Amino acid sequence: MADDIKQSPSNSESEFQAFSRRVDEGAVGRASEKAGAGGDDRNGELTANLKEFGIDTDRMAEAANERVGDFQQMLIDEVRNRPMQALCWAAAAGVVVGLLAAR
Repeated sequence: MADDIKQSPSNSESEFQAFSRRVDEGAVGRASEKAGAGGDDRNGELTANLKEFGIDTDRMAEAANERVGDFQQMLIDEVRNRPMQALCWAAAAGVVVGLLAAR
């Protein structure tokens, strides 16, 4: 029975991580579709201008993705370590959004 409990969080963790990856991939795909819809020439021009000044856009994108991943992992760890505090913050945010929406 104790083994089932220990396996359960890892199963839910892997399910959560898989879900998170699917959401991230979907968001990136939608963002690239929006950018590609009308701005291919402009994006290429911007990238070329940045590379002229010695800015490697690929490295910048990799660093940004790494930072986002680190931030997501930190949030997941904090929520797991302090679930009641996370629940209170979520409730407070819900009240604020509810009050703003009621105006």
